[in-house]
Amino acid sequence: MKRVVMAEKARREGGGMKHDYTSKVFPYFEQWRKEYGPIFSYSMGNVVALHVSQPDLVKDITLCVSLDLGKATYLKKTHEPLFGQGILKSNGEAWAYQRRIIAPEFFLEKVKGMVDLMVDCTFPLLKSWESKIEHGKGLADIKVDEDLRSYSADVISRACFGSSYIKGKEIFLKLRALQNAISKPNMFVEITGSMFWEQLHQGKRDIFEA
Repeated sequence: MKRVVMAEKARREGGGMKHDYTSKVFPYFEQWRKEYGPIFSYSMGNVVALHVSQPDLVKDITLCVSLDLGKATYLKKTHEPLFGQGILKSNGEAWAYQRRIIAPEFFLEKVKGMVDLMVDCTFPLLKSWESKIEHGKGLADIKVDEDLRSYSADVISRACFGSSYIKGKEIFLKLRALQNAISKPNMFVEITGSMFWEQLHQGKRDIFEA
């Protein structure tokens, strides 16, 4: 996988901006789809994954309500300090119970009522970008990651906390700090076979030093 990514990166150097990000970020999936079709399995160490890119089957999977489907234990473990047993990481009856509680909040009519709120939150973001462009005399290098993350937090805080909006923002800041605290080890721990990959590509450096 790493070899394919490096080859794709070398091939694209000097080629300008590309909008087909999937082939740039996941070139090995593109290559394997051509070789094996839209459904195949692959492994990372001793973790086996199933890749599905056949639209009808993807739809069936996303609409499936069977409690037999769920998140793998190794994916849940390192996120527990951040998500606990919340809906994003729970399985079975615990997931179904929480799903029933939050479902009404996402009914179409309720979401429509949040559109104006979303638009209002957009104006400060756009103004900050415009200000950077003006300051740079028509040019600006804008990294949107943190801006969009703050925008999402702003919308959710206003939608969920209403008059207690500031309290909502404080909660998001604390969650973000917790996310940063656990993100580094997650990258290695979640892939059970990461020791194998690290030794393969970077020699004998102990993976846990990261």
